[in-house]
Amino acid sequence: MATTKLIICLCLLFIVNLFVQEKNPNSLLGKNLIINGGAESGEAAWRGEGFESARYGSFGDEWDVGVAGAPNGGDSYFRLAVHEGKESAIAKQIIDLSRAAEFIDKNPLEITLSGYIGGSPTQEEKFAVTSLIISFLDADKKTLGSSSIEVKETELPKAEVGASTMVLRTKTEKLPKGTQIIEVALKVKNACSKCTSIGYADNISLIFKQVK
Repeated sequence: MATTKLIICLCLLFIVNLFVQEKNPNSLLGKNLIINGGAESGEAAWRGEGFESARYGSFGDEWDVGVAGAPNGGDSYFRLAVHEGKESAIAKQIIDLSRAAEFIDKNPLEITLSGYIGGSPTQEEKFAVTSLIISFLDADKKTLGSSSIEVKETELPKAEVGASTMVLRTKTEKLPKGTQIIEVALKVKNACSKCTSIGYADNISLIFKQVK
């Protein structure tokens, strides 16, 4: 019951945000447009098979109790598992910007995608890749462009506690004119056909800035 109420509240908050954007499109600027980017509200606003929000320390081989994978990571983080026989797994969130379409078309904007992403490093030659991908769509859901940040298991530093780590990845790009929808995807590519790979993420953000 509590989870249901939380999801309803988040949905109402999203509707209110859209209303504010329509009345004052400048409210888009400088704020994180991703709902529940820190995993503190479970899986709310996200959809994906093998995707879950977990409390730090609940999986002892990942992080110890009280040890977060990201600075100020709170109590929870995202886990996305790709099971044996599958090439990849994806969890998505959709951001509707249609009510701010006129503002977006008339003002040059930059968008910064940021997040702590990671996995469990291995010594094998084969390795998983965890990515955050954003796709820019127009009113007809035609793709106008995309951007991504990623980390390979072999790029992760050795974990101080447990077997998992995350690193900060950030990328800034111009927002294409005509954008009315942004699709945010957390993706994990499996290390091999007989492997099970798990990617992690926390503190995901997507922030607009007006270019002068």
